Amino acid sequence: MPASSSFSVVLLVESRQKHEQLVEILSKSCRDFTIISNVEELIRRAHTKPINALIFGLATIEQSEVAYFRLLKTDPDIEQYIGSTLLLCDRNEVKQAFQLCRKGLFNDYYIVHPLYDPYHLLLRFKQLKALQDDGHMGSVKPSSISAICDSLEQIAQTDSRVSGINAEMLQRLSDTIQLAMSTLANAVEQQVSSGQGVSASELISQHSNDLVHKPIHSHVSEAVSRVKEVTAEMADMAIDQRVSIGREYSDIPPRGKRVVVVEDNAASMQEVTAILEKNGCETFCFSYGSDFAREVDSLSADIVLLDLTLPDMPAFHLIEKIKKSPSLSNAKLFVMAQAGDREKVELVLGMGVNEVIIKPIDDQIMAFKLKHY
Repeated sequence: MPASSSFSVVLLVESRQKHEQLVEILSKSCRDFTIISNVEELIRRAHTKPINALIFGLATIEQSEVAYFRLLKTDPDIEQYIGSTLLLCDRNEVKQAFQLCRKGLFNDYYIVHPLYDPYHLLLRFKQLKALQDDGHMGSVKPSSISAICDSLEQIAQTDSRVSGINAEMLQRLSDTIQLAMSTLANAVEQQVSSGQGVSASELISQHSNDLVHKPIHSHVSEAVSRVKEVTAEMADMAIDQRVSIGREYSDIPPRGKRVVVVEDNAASMQEVTAILEKNGCETFCFSYGSDFAREVDSLSADIVLLDLTLPDMPAFHLIEKIKKSPSLSNAKLFVMAQAGDREKVELVLGMGVNEVIIKPIDDQIMAFKLKHY
């Protein structure tokens, strides 16, 4: 971004009324503050005078995300005229905003509903201006040799962490079985001495569920859950480093991904598979949720792309099956939704969905999301 003596702030927003208090503070505190309502006007403004801080404050996070992609699609060189990007969000959208920033789409996010501390935003601008004045804007790279080495060291320790979990659980299982056998023996001895005539097999059947089956099932489930947490943590770490390296060295060819697509509409299926294959993905397609549900435990994939409104089976049920599947539980989950499905989208985001793709699907948005997993 070209150097500038002043610090310019631009707010992209449909209507200033939604952020009226913030607009009032920025207008008074920033000498070069502009409100813009559309992407075309924003591009003209950026080429006229570089923007130090661009704030996305559209009605929803999804709209701000789409606006940023539209900005890049209309003018692929626009980023050189923008210093830093900030996403405004509601308190219940923080997790989604964090994920977008983590992927590098926005540099930071700021909660405006409720607006706790509007003046804190001015401190962020002050820090950005200090970096600009020192000539350090854009000099920080997302990946480094030391960061990669730290990640590899943690990945190398995964085996010992899993071995520790296994050893702990085996000991607990051994203790559980010994206690169960001792309790059953005491119960048999008491019944025999009382002369009630209950057979040993009846006593074992009577007590085995509470003393043996339930505790063992609980310990095994806990062990599986803890191992999954470790492997998911390592997978996320590896993805973060791969994304960082990909941003820094754009000439490295992307790794092909295996994507399972569940979509009942034939035209939409054809459209999405064409986009995926264009981005080097290997696709496996299902037209019915029930067919996918029957095969879920035999599939392996990097990403599952699921239509939110399947006619034969609720998407929420399929998401639960994916999360419980030993072969797909670590796959990233993308959901395709219509613009009016906001309540359903909020629900599935709470179920661990990684990305929501709004139909009709934009090929550049899809390419960006694929690149970051």
